[in-house]
Amino acid sequence: MHPTSVAGYRIVEQVGRGGMGVVYRAHDRLLERDVALKYLSAPSANCVDRLIREARVVSSLQHPGIVTIYGFVADGPCIAMEYVHGATLSSLLSVGAVSREQARQIGLELAEALHHAHRSGVVHADLKPANIMIDRQGRVKILDFGLARWRQVDALQTLSQSGDQLQKLAGTIPYMPPELLLGRSLDSRSDIFSLGCVLFELFTGHRPFSRETTAATLNALLNSPPAGIDILRARLPDALSGLVLTMLEKDPQRRPATLGDVASQLSAFCRGRERKHTLRSSILHRRPRRSWPLLLLALSCGVLLYFFSEPGGASRQLRVYIAQPELYRKGVASALDSVVWSSAVDGLNLVSSVHPVLSYQPPVERQGLAKQAKLAGSDEWIYIEVQPENPLANVKVQRVRTSDGALLKQASFHISDTHFEQSANAVISQVVSLYGGVDIADSVDYSSFSEESYQRFVEIYSSLNRGVGDRVGLLEKLLDLVDENPGFLAAEVLAVDLSHAAFSDTGDDSYVEVAKRILYRLERYHPNSILIMKKKLNVAIDSGDLSEAERVLQELNDHSPGSPRVLVARAQVAEHRGELKLALKFINEAASSLPMSWRAKYRAAAVAIRVGDLVSARRYISEVLDMTPGNTLALGQLGLAELLFGDVNRAIHIYDGLLERKQHRSYLVNLGLAYMLKGEVQAARESFLKAYDIEPDSPVVIINLADAEMAVGNRLEAVRLYREILEDKQRKSYRDAVDIVREAQCLAHLGEFDDAVERVLEALVHSPNDPEIAYQAALVYALAGESKSALINARAALRGGMDNRWFNLPVFSGTPLPALLEEEGLL
Repeated sequence: MHPTSVAGYRIVEQVGRGGMGVVYRAHDRLLERDVALKYLSAPSANCVDRLIREARVVSSLQHPGIVTIYGFVADGPCIAMEYVHGATLSSLLSVGAVSREQARQIGLELAEALHHAHRSGVVHADLKPANIMIDRQGRVKILDFGLARWRQVDALQTLSQSGDQLQKLAGTIPYMPPELLLGRSLDSRSDIFSLGCVLFELFTGHRPFSRETTAATLNALLNSPPAGIDILRARLPDALSGLVLTMLEKDPQRRPATLGDVASQLSAFCRGRERKHTLRSSILHRRPRRSWPLLLLALSCGVLLYFFSEPGGASRQLRVYIAQPELYRKGVASALDSVVWSSAVDGLNLVSSVHPVLSYQPPVERQGLAKQAKLAGSDEWIYIEVQPENPLANVKVQRVRTSDGALLKQASFHISDTHFEQSANAVISQVVSLYGGVDIADSVDYSSFSEESYQRFVEIYSSLNRGVGDRVGLLEKLLDLVDENPGFLAAEVLAVDLSHAAFSDTGDDSYVEVAKRILYRLERYHPNSILIMKKKLNVAIDSGDLSEAERVLQELNDHSPGSPRVLVARAQVAEHRGELKLALKFINEAASSLPMSWRAKYRAAAVAIRVGDLVSARRYISEVLDMTPGNTLALGQLGLAELLFGDVNRAIHIYDGLLERKQHRSYLVNLGLAYMLKGEVQAARESFLKAYDIEPDSPVVIINLADAEMAVGNRLEAVRLYREILEDKQRKSYRDAVDIVREAQCLAHLGEFDDAVERVLEALVHSPNDPEIAYQAALVYALAGESKSALINARAALRGGMDNRWFNLPVFSGTPLPALLEEEGLL
C-alpha cells in the first residue's frame, strides 16, 4: 500500500522503483517545495543502518551536479532528497543518441561532479544513465550517489545463489567495471570505467559491452574490446575517441589517473562553445510538461474553436487537425491511449511550421475523420492508431493531406504500456519527425508526467468537445492539472483558451488575468511563437487593450507579411474597434485565398450581419450549411439575418424550429425581439421570461425583459431590472462599447440623463463606426429628450446598415424620433 504522508510531506505520486526501494514525489508543506522520498523495499535494521551511514557521507557533498540529500525520515523509514524536475539520461537515450556537442557537455559535467566526490573520498559505484538526470535547465544531476556500492557487492555475492539477482542488475551490468566482477576493491578509477561506458553510449548510441545474454555481457566486460570502436572513431576526433577508449581499459592502472584529467580534456573540446542549457536532439530529451494548440472557442455549444484561431507562419503554417481520442480508439480505451494522444498533441505544439487544430464537434451529426478535417479548414490531419496486438509496432501515426486524402508520411513504432515516460518521449519524437524535426529554444524545459495526468487532460478536453459540463468548472480542473504539471504544453495552451471561454461566459475579468499568467510562462519556453502571438492578441482584446492588440498584430505581420491569416487577425481587431465594414473587408480578402473552417465562415456571417451586408451574410451561412447540414448555429444566424433585415415571420418560424430542438437563451431572446417588432408585446415578454429562467445573469436577457415590462406597463419591475444591470457591472473592470451603452440605456430609463449621455459619449469614442452603438445612442438621446443628437445617431446607424424597422419598437413610442425620421423619409 502506498504511503499518503510522512513527517510533514504529502505524497504526490510514485516516480520510480529499483532494486533497493521505491521513490515518491512528495510536497514539503512547510517549505513549499517538491522532494523525493526513497523508501526501502525491505527495511531491515542492517539495511537502514547502512543507508543512514551512506546518506550521511553523501549529504556532506555540495556540488551542483550531485543531487542534494535533505535528511533521513525515521517515520518512513526513508531518505528525503532533492526532487529533480527533468528526465533521466536513460529515457533520452531510449529514443535516440544525443548530439556530439551535448555528449561532450554531459560528460564534462559528470566528470566534474564525480571528481568532486572522489576528492572527498566517495565513490559512486553504480554510475549508469538511469542514475543521471538532466534537469529543466539542461544540467546534469547524479542520483543514488554513494548509496549503491554495497548493494552491488551484495548482489554480486549472491549471483550464483539466485537468478533473480541477474534481473535486478540487468540495467547495471553493462556499466560495471571488471574489478567489481572479479571481487576486487573499488576506487575512483571504477567510476572512470563506468563513465567511459556512458560516454561511449552517448557518442554512438550503443553500449560498448552489451551483448545478447547476461553471460555474454559479463564475458565481454572481462575479456572483449568495446563493440563499435569504428563508429566511435568515425564520429569523434582522435584525441576524444582515444580518451573514451582509455577510460574503458580492463586494467584500472591503464585508465586516466583521475577524473580531473578527464574533465580537463573534455573541457578543452567544449571550450569556445556557448554552454547549452537544453538538450536538443529533436525533443527527445525532455517531455513537454503540460498543456495544448489553439483550441476552439464555442459560441453556444461548449466547443472550443476561437474565431479564426489559425496564425500564419513565415512561409505559411500548416493547419494540422488531430481528432479527439474517441475518434481513433479501437475497442476499450487503455491508459496508453491517453499517453499517445496527449503526447501527439504536445509533439505538434513543438513544430513551428505547424498550427495544431484539435478536434471539435460541429452541432450536426458526427462525420468521419476526413470530413471533420475539412470542416476544420485544415491542410492536413494526423491519424493515430493504437494496435496493442502488434508486438513490433503497436502505434501508427500518419500525415494525411485533407484535400485528397493522400498519405504524406507515416511512422510505425513500438512503445511500452508500462513505462509511460519513455512511451511519451517516443510518440513526441515520431510526430516531430513527420515534420522534419524541430529546434527547441534554449529556454524550453520539459519533464515527464504520470499516466494519471495524461488521463485527466484527455477527460477535460473530451468533455469540452462533447459539450459536457460547464466550462468554468472544467477550467478549474485544468488549472489544477497545470499547477501540478508545469510545462504540460497542450494543457497550458488549452487553459489559455478555456480562460477566454470562461471570460466570455461570465464577464469576470479574473479569467483574463489567469490567461495572462499562463501566457507569461508559455512565452518563455513555447517553441511555436506564432501560436503564442495569436493567443496574446486574443488576451489583449479581452483586456480591452487595443493598443497592445495592434502591437501584437504588427508582430504577426512582421513575421508573416502578406499572410491571409494576418488579414483574419486584422479583422478580429477591427471588429473590436467597431470598424465592422473594415473587418468584413479583411475577412472577404482572406476567404478568397484561404481554406476557412465552417466556424470561421459562421463568424464571418456574424460580422456581415452587423454591418447590414445581407448578401455576404447569406453567402457565408449558405456555405456553412453546405458544409454542415442542419447546423443549429448557422440556422440561428439565418434567423438573426431575417430578424434584422428580412422577413420577421420567417425569423419566428426558424426560432420556433430551433426551440423544438433545444431551449436556448439566444433563440428565446431573438424570438422575443421578433414579437416586439410585430407589436406582440405580451408574447415577447413571455419569451424573455423563459430566457431569464435559463440565464438570469445575462445582461442581454435582463435589458430586453425590462423593455418588455416597461412596454406592458410594469414600470416598477422594469426599474428593478435596469438597476440590476447597473449594479452587476461592478463585476467587470473592463467594459466594451456594448457594455457602456447598455448602462447608458438603463440610466436613461431611470431618468439619470446626464450620466446616461456621458456613457453614450464614452461608447461612441470607443466604437465610432459601429451602427449598433449608434442605434443605442439614438435611443438614449431620444429618451433624454435630445432630439437633434438622437437624429444624428439614428442617421449614422441607418447609414451603417441598421434596418429602419428597429425605430418602430415600443421603446421609442413616447419620443419624437420616429416622427423626425419619417419626415426625412428614413422610416
